[in-house]
Amino acid sequence: MKEPSQHQLRIKIAAGFIFAFLIACAIKAFWLQVIVADKYSKKALSEIITCVNLPAKRGQILDRNGKVLAMSIDVASVYANPHKILNKTQTAKEISRILGMNESSVTELLESSKPFVWIKRSVSPYHAEQVMNLKVEGIGIIKEYARFYPNKELASQTIGFVNIDNKGVEGIEKVYDELLTGPEKKILLMKDARGKGFAVVKEEVTEKRSFNIYLTIDRELQQALELALKNVVEERKAISANAVLMDCNTGEILAIATYPSYDPNNFKKYDPAFYRNRSITDVYEPGSIMKPFVFSAALERNVISPMTVFDCEHGKYPIAGKIIKDVHPYGALTAESIIIKSSNIGALKIGERLGYENFYNFLKKLGFGSPLGIELPGERSGFLRPPQRIRKIEEVNTYFGQGVTVTTLQMVAGMAALVNGGYVVRPHVVKELKDDRGKVVNAPVTGPGEHILTPKTSNIVRGVLEKVTLEGTGTKARIPMYTVGGKTGTAQKVDPRTKSYAPGKYISSFIGFAPVEYPRYVLGVVVDEPKGEYYGGVVAAPVFSQICSVALAHTGVTPSVPQPTIANKNREANQEGLLVESCLSTAQEDVLADFTGMSLREVLNTTRLLKVPVEVKGSGFAVYQDPKPGLQLSQVKRLVVEFRPPHEAKGE
Repeated sequence: MKEPSQHQLRIKIAAGFIFAFLIACAIKAFWLQVIVADKYSKKALSEIITCVNLPAKRGQILDRNGKVLAMSIDVASVYANPHKILNKTQTAKEISRILGMNESSVTELLESSKPFVWIKRSVSPYHAEQVMNLKVEGIGIIKEYARFYPNKELASQTIGFVNIDNKGVEGIEKVYDELLTGPEKKILLMKDARGKGFAVVKEEVTEKRSFNIYLTIDRELQQALELALKNVVEERKAISANAVLMDCNTGEILAIATYPSYDPNNFKKYDPAFYRNRSITDVYEPGSIMKPFVFSAALERNVISPMTVFDCEHGKYPIAGKIIKDVHPYGALTAESIIIKSSNIGALKIGERLGYENFYNFLKKLGFGSPLGIELPGERSGFLRPPQRIRKIEEVNTYFGQGVTVTTLQMVAGMAALVNGGYVVRPHVVKELKDDRGKVVNAPVTGPGEHILTPKTSNIVRGVLEKVTLEGTGTKARIPMYTVGGKTGTAQKVDPRTKSYAPGKYISSFIGFAPVEYPRYVLGVVVDEPKGEYYGGVVAAPVFSQICSVALAHTGVTPSVPQPTIANKNREANQEGLLVESCLSTAQEDVLADFTGMSLREVLNTTRLLKVPVEVKGSGFAVYQDPKPGLQLSQVKRLVVEFRPPHEAKGE
């Protein structure tokens, strides 16, 4: 056999070396990727300084008209790698000077054993530039988002605020935190090429959408209400005041305020007590404001009429081992006069005729003794003693608002049901949620709830409460050009230590509505411990007048045309021993109403349930209708109403 040539031998040797090299590479690769992969992976990761989770850009919070109440803005945040800072003392001195921080606090941060620490977050562009101009190795800037509240204190207890990590802590920010939170960003910081600084090696963004929340709040009305509360607290040297302005037909809250307030941009500077939305977090005894509720329930069950006469015992009435007193002594009073003059003795006698269990069930249907479910944290339920656990004196006290506790929101929602035709509404502050394309993705259901009064009873109640502002304790609640109704309340405060009434400490309140003919708004005002005069009609009623007049004008509610009102007609009829239950016929009655003098809005509201075609001619106020009033509704096939401008309607 011929031996291979030297050339062939060299080729075989070279091929062998190549093959051996490839085998070695394969073994090495297997070793690195499988056997010691974890070791080298950890070594590579050790070069990464840290993983930083940056706050997400949150959705906006806006008022009902699209005016921004809360938004996210770009900010710069200062960080440090303490391992790379050579002169920590000098660096701490310079950084603290620029950022307005305590030098010892900065020094403590720079002495940290961690490779990454935040020095200060959300600094201004000017301060960020000054920090970078120091050119200190180990100090850097990261861009992130921070929450900004452009209106400062405005609606702060409703909006709430977020913490340094952009997580909702109070208010709407807390309740809707998940929906407001947008895509979160995570960045990996690694040693740069020289091993001395930081470099962003990776950004991870979660796939998540945020939503914009539109509130029912009207910024202008909110501003007016907050100013009015500030003025009454300062003028009366009160501890605090709170109020709720609500559309009594839909439950939309146009303004809800507490004073003192706080700026959510600097929430850490305030006592946490300032964060409370006292209209829902604080409970109090309603006092005389409870009287219209017992009156309404008794009317609805037909155990009284407005003209039913009760002996008010000349101001002193012994019952259940106690003496119940009135501020002013009265003898015989009609049921409606008991409400107008605010007689405790009269109210308890109405209540006794009604029966506590019936009254309890009535109040429970209105939401007393339970949270109403508003979209805000911290809502209290109040206290309403059940029939099976009540003593006689406790029952008696409940009829004039003692021994029962409520929130301002509960009283406002309850009053709304008394005067809006008799149906329960759900108070709410969220109008709708929209996605980043402006599409509505969620809106609350706001239809009428359970009917607790007939429209006829509601009409009578409105007339009696109008009289309170015309000739009773609420005259300071009047509004020029509008009819109003309401009830004053002056309740003693309970000392939390002694569990008894504190001498000289009162809650002054007024809950009212307007216009009387077709109520649009209910406003409740509560003032805690006013000094000097403390009656609700003196302290709280003027605030109602001021704010409700602004609300009516701001939203274009037509002024009331001078005409005989429920209260005026009843006053005239009382002289003859008669009762005019209402001058306002409703769509639920058997005969066609008289629309003369009504505005277009009022006519349309009244006729919407008639189920007959309505033809409208002209504008202004109704001066003519066909068919005439009084015709049986079953015979009405078509209704024509003619309107004229105010000066023509009045004959001027």
